Amino acid sequence: CGFDLKRNVKDALGASDKLAKLRAAKKGRLFACDGDMYFARPGPMLLHGANISAQCAFDGLDRNVTAAVQSLDFAPEDDDGWSKVDVIRPSAGIADIEDQGFNEVCWAKLHQEACSAGQMHYVDPSTSYHVFTEVAHKKRGTCCGSGCRHCPYNHEKVRADLK
Repeated sequence: CGFDLKRNVKDALGASDKLAKLRAAKKGRLFACDGDMYFARPGPMLLHGANISAQCAFDGLDRNVTAAVQSLDFAPEDDDGWSKVDVIRPSAGIADIEDQGFNEVCWAKLHQEACSAGQMHYVDPSTSYHVFTEVAHKKRGTCCGSGCRHCPYNHEKVRADLK
């Protein structure tokens, strides 16, 4: 799964104390991308994701390479899908989605209905995020280690300090 650009920027700013230590952040070369649109879905948009990766990698380093990458037919328009993130300046941060106080009873009901219908995900009405159901996780066959809300594998691959 992936998050949209806005959420990824907010998450990066929320982790600015950790990210600011990176050489990329110190040099102004930290980027956030629309993971949901360009990286998490198999299909033609992955080609756009590769283009975004190349634009981020060469941004400000080699104008010829950047121009060549931007001229490709599958280049997203006007930096659509990615953005530089400045984590050096102070930030108020963003709380983790699981700490937002959303109604778990609502999640449970939506999850149950989606599973009963054999659906792979449902839309969380509080966030509009697509949430994988237990059906989707069982189809995968193993825990992915991301701490998914409905992991049927008891989060076995999630690091102990993150559980």
